[in-house]
Amino acid sequence: MRMRGSWIRSTGFWVALLFLWNGLIVDPGETALSGSRPAKTDPGFVRKEVYPVSRDVPMLPDVVIVKRTVEGLMKGARVSWERSLQRVNAVGVEPMFAARQDDGIGLSRIFRVRLAPGTDVYEAVNLLWEDPSVVWVEPEYLRKLCYDPNDPSIGFQWYFANVEARAAWDVFRGNDGVVIGIVDTGVDWDHPDLAENIWTNLAEIPNNGLDDDGNGYTDDVRGWDFGDGDSDPRPDLSGHGTLVAGVASAVTDNGVGMAAPAFNAKIMPVKLSVRLSGADVQVYNWLPCIEYAVDNGADVINCSFGGPGASNAERDVMTYARSRGVLVVAARGNDDDEALHYPSGYPGVLSVAATDALDRKTYFTSYGYGVTVSAPGVGMYTTSGQSGYTWVDGTSFSSSLAAGIAALVKGWRPDWSGDRVREQVRVSADPIDGLNPSYERKLGYGRVNAYRALTVESPSVRLSGFDLIEGAGGNGNGMIDPGEEVLLTFRFTNYLQPAAGVWVHVGVENPDVTVSNADFDFAGLSTLEEKGNVGNPVRMQVSSSAERGQTVEVFFTVSADGGYEDFEVRDFVISPVYATVQGGNVALTVTSTGRLGFADYSTNRMGEGFVFGDTPRLLFEGAVVAATGTGSVSDVARGADYRYQNDDFDTVPDGELVVQIPGEMADEEGRTVFSDEETLGSLNLRVSQTTLAFADPPDDDYVLLAYRLSPVSSNTIQGLYFGLFMDWDVGYDPNTDAHDNVPGYRTDLGLGYVYHPNFPVYCGLRVVSEGGTRVYRSINNSEIYDGYTDAEKWSHLSGGIQPIGNTSSFDYSHVVGVGPLTLNPGDTVLVGFAVLGGSDLDDLTANAGAAQAKWQSLFGQTGVDDWELPPGRLSFDL
Repeated sequence: MRMRGSWIRSTGFWVALLFLWNGLIVDPGETALSGSRPAKTDPGFVRKEVYPVSRDVPMLPDVVIVKRTVEGLMKGARVSWERSLQRVNAVGVEPMFAARQDDGIGLSRIFRVRLAPGTDVYEAVNLLWEDPSVVWVEPEYLRKLCYDPNDPSIGFQWYFANVEARAAWDVFRGNDGVVIGIVDTGVDWDHPDLAENIWTNLAEIPNNGLDDDGNGYTDDVRGWDFGDGDSDPRPDLSGHGTLVAGVASAVTDNGVGMAAPAFNAKIMPVKLSVRLSGADVQVYNWLPCIEYAVDNGADVINCSFGGPGASNAERDVMTYARSRGVLVVAARGNDDDEALHYPSGYPGVLSVAATDALDRKTYFTSYGYGVTVSAPGVGMYTTSGQSGYTWVDGTSFSSSLAAGIAALVKGWRPDWSGDRVREQVRVSADPIDGLNPSYERKLGYGRVNAYRALTVESPSVRLSGFDLIEGAGGNGNGMIDPGEEVLLTFRFTNYLQPAAGVWVHVGVENPDVTVSNADFDFAGLSTLEEKGNVGNPVRMQVSSSAERGQTVEVFFTVSADGGYEDFEVRDFVISPVYATVQGGNVALTVTSTGRLGFADYSTNRMGEGFVFGDTPRLLFEGAVVAATGTGSVSDVARGADYRYQNDDFDTVPDGELVVQIPGEMADEEGRTVFSDEETLGSLNLRVSQTTLAFADPPDDDYVLLAYRLSPVSSNTIQGLYFGLFMDWDVGYDPNTDAHDNVPGYRTDLGLGYVYHPNFPVYCGLRVVSEGGTRVYRSINNSEIYDGYTDAEKWSHLSGGIQPIGNTSSFDYSHVVGVGPLTLNPGDTVLVGFAVLGGSDLDDLTANAGAAQAKWQSLFGQTGVDDWELPPGRLSFDL
């Protein structure tokens, strides 16, 4: 093929004559650029053609190809050659035809020289031409087979150029044995651009009403609908799944509509539960979808949904998929923030952010160190309902595009696990940090590239273990506190090509932490080999003046021979102020200051609220409230100015939150101590809080909170009321469904509760210590949207059991507690609460009874009058 351009511009007659004298042939219309030099002596040839270097031809970065003379391989020329390699920043040299002997043509003397990343290829060509042992030198050009699918709308798919889809299809056009599980709102499996790629369960006989393959699902020929419980996983309320499926694996080269990177990978539709809330779509009940997809042969699973709040159940299902060699790909989210997001935040998941046509971060995409890669996510042309097509934006489609590329890699390397596929997609991504300087390392390793995913050969050295322990001299509380030394051990696994010269550096960019013993030389790591620093930990000294509750980021920088560079980020919290205590079916975030659900009103990012089963967070705000009068209120609930939360209680020295698994009395147990002694107008109240959660029925649907109340000083506290303020948001969408909540109270159990008429969860709170509930007040939140005053709190705490005045649907809180109490110097009073979930009122009531029974088994009939530790129990004072 001729390269177009003018003939030897500005070189003049004598340069042209010199080229011809040395045998260079330049056709009319070609351009000779830097790197074109007279051919040198090559024994065996009288005349040698040397083609000019062209900047117009795509080429591999950081690589040049060199042919050397016979004399160049001799001892005397080695010094010159080594100097030349140093001048061009060479990081490796390998023969292109290693198995060949010298055959007179000289293939055995052709070498691939790998350059340090970022090296100017043309400058390297010029420098190597100066070496007398070099016959010729040139870049390594990229070639294409000129294949283009015949889908008429492919021109609308601008993103194929960015991810080099056509070049990828020249290498490999997919494997119809690869299956992508589309866990979403359903797929129009009869869409003309999807139908041929819809997965078929060949072991199932259609429409015979039998579970022919014994997988637990009847007639699941094309997947399963977990929302409706049937074998028709087509959409009803939302066509989101059809949009996602088209981007991942629309039928390609069929003369219809669009194309997709996976080319002909199969789509397994797995429909989750869906509901509409205004213009928003909420999804749930998706964990069984993951299990189904894994068990029925999916190689890649796409999850274009998510939200805040980590779940143990979700984590375990992600771990199950990973253990079966299945790759889960998930959208990072569209909130333009760094908040943790799930399922994209679980280990092993390919987390995908969104970029635009110029490889810049989109205005909407979430980001952060947990992102694996980015992918185009604006103006995405795809399949839609009723055999149509449309354009869409969102990380949903960045995720599905990446899933399609992952499926292409899986077809190319069918023996690879999901972990290896993920890492190949990651390390082959094109760097984009330079285009996004404000988001360095927060858009993943780069923007996905389908062609490079099939052609790049690279190591992928990734962190596979990370442990922190207190050093010598620590207080032994299992937390990292100011003034302590932290010992860090880690393990790295190489998932892809063997790596030589592996070097790991550990750094912290925080003035409160000093790092020593931070560099490690691991020599080589073969494929799937793991190495670490056990026995030789990194040492991190935390300043004694370090602020408690701050997050410290630990940066791992990895390098290896051949120019490989990588990074990972982990973090830890200095004396964390919150933690989530998990039972079998419930979870509650507690803090070291008396707040419940979240530590950061009202953004609610530091915590998970209260979770029951596979639900969103159900608690907006929870807080300890104590008072002896209108002017004597200590609390950590929202204040008179609704924008702020009171902070009357603070953690006492050595009272930081500690969670033990297992605990002394429960499967998970949290302990902390706080007081209001530093607050103006203090009650001088000290509170020791213990949180107890249980794994097994019938105790897996509630969390117990045990509060030991005692005076800080020698003064008596008289007329004390103590309770919990709980603002519930029950429903599929906490932001909208809360306005349709309904309150209730069971007088016989002292049980306050809130529910949503169309949501299968009830949330409740009761006192379980001796004496039971003595304070109950339901609050229509319209009363406290503008702020919650001390006078209102005193009224709610001191009013006893107050009847519910309004039961119409709205947003509700309640206060549940005890009082009045008298605390003399040296006294300790124990007050116990159960935070409960239930599938309906009967279930909630049963769980309330189980909580009462568990409390009595742990503490006997102890209550506000005669608290003692049960026999055989260790003190849980901190």
